[in-house]
Amino acid sequence: MNALNAFARPARWVVALSLTALLGACSTDPAPADAAPDQAPADVTDVTDAGDAGDAGDTADAADAADAADAPLSLPRCEVPDGGATMATINSGRNTALALCTFCHQDAAPGAGEFTGQTFPRPRSTAYGANLTPDLVTGIGRRTDEQVLRSIRYNLAADGARRLCAMAAFGEAQLPDEGLCALLAYLRSLTPVARAIPASTCAP
Repeated sequence: MNALNAFARPARWVVALSLTALLGACSTDPAPADAAPDQAPADVTDVTDAGDAGDAGDTADAADAADAADAPLSLPRCEVPDGGATMATINSGRNTALALCTFCHQDAAPGAGEFTGQTFPRPRSTAYGANLTPDLVTGIGRRTDEQVLRSIRYNLAADGARRLCAMAAFGEAQLPDEGLCALLAYLRSLTPVARAIPASTCAP
């Protein structure tokens, strides 16, 4: 089965979650009180870090975000054994990515690569799916594990204080901690692809 066919057949039970990711509106609300960052905020002004620069174009206005509360995030500790994640874990994470992330982060263009983002906006929006490969300039290669987990679990940008445009927050009921860690392992295993994605504009 070729890669495009694999991407075209996500499991039916997660279609509703994918549609939630598509239809989710960008909020100008600050981060929830129970989702404060558990580490110092990332520097989002360095435009050479497209992982964070991408957030700057894919988030609600940070000027309206209130100071984050002191409550820690509830994030799993994703232990990686010596020698790296097992193929079973990576394959499990790939299945999750195919089910949950394809609609917004996979480009149908031949040769685009796995989860290298979308260069056309999602329907009825000006939101573009980010490059999820570990490329240091255009992808998530400079993100810490905590920042990646935070974005998936809480729909938070790298600085932990702003919400992402049209990104669903996948809680533990939708994506258990073990599955979240497997997804992280898979994303880290991807071949880095330098592919710039246009900046998103949040819905008014």
